[in-house]
Amino acid sequence: MKKLGIIGGAGPLASALFYETLVQESYRLQQALPEILLLNYPFTRGLTVEENQRSGSISRQELLHCLNTLEVGGATLAVLVCNTLHLELARIPHPGAIPKSTQKLGVRRVQSAENRFLQRGSYCQYKPPLQESISRQLSIPPDAQLLSAFGYMHLLRIPDCVLKEVCKRGDKRLLLLGTQTTCASSLYSQTGITLLCPSVEAQGVVDRVIDHVLEGHICAEDARLIEQVIEGFAEAIDGVILGCTDLPVLHHHFPIHSTKSIYDSVKISAKTILRYL
Repeated sequence: MKKLGIIGGAGPLASALFYETLVQESYRLQQALPEILLLNYPFTRGLTVEENQRSGSISRQELLHCLNTLEVGGATLAVLVCNTLHLELARIPHPGAIPKSTQKLGVRRVQSAENRFLQRGSYCQYKPPLQESISRQLSIPPDAQLLSAFGYMHLLRIPDCVLKEVCKRGDKRLLLLGTQTTCASSLYSQTGITLLCPSVEAQGVVDRVIDHVLEGHICAEDARLIEQVIEGFAEAIDGVILGCTDLPVLHHHFPIHSTKSIYDSVKISAKTILRYL
């Protein structure tokens, strides 16, 4: 059975909800769970556009450390439980293009401001095999649309899982609720789907709600505030993407009510990944 690696920590409660959903869904399907490596990493904050501009390179180094740690631990399938960090994940260079200064084996403390993480060198040292070879090892079709290869691991992309579900239901106009960085990006862009984003004022409400969840404060009042944001788009949308993994945490404890479809980026991806285990 495959070994699953979960990169969490950007939103610790979201990581916990992902794991809980994975377990509950496996019970429902009467499917055995594999060995799971859950890495809770204290990522540098990059939720606003300004924060992301300052910390983007640091986040990429942190992600590289996490990928390496999971690969050293033997994970063959991985998932990153944070929508915003998928943007930095896409900017990580091909292992063969990583500077030699980061390719030394062993564990060392990197002291500079842009390299605050413990680095193991094996992920950088690996030469990624052909996609078809990896797919044969994992019994995954080479054309699996939701997976991408990182070294000897496959990575499940949360936005792709959500968009696949959107297409399955046939919704065309979606309100994207997430961090400023996510909403300003093309992370959820797809041909045939129109994305709408909150106004500056409404985005401020979403930002505060996300911060509350990150601080461990989950309350019904915040769910009502998100409902008000959604109501402002009621006539223009078919559904709502909870495109920050902290919003599904709020939705899990205090359901966000809407007449429109709500796409939960944590639970959709957790249920999807069971297909590959």
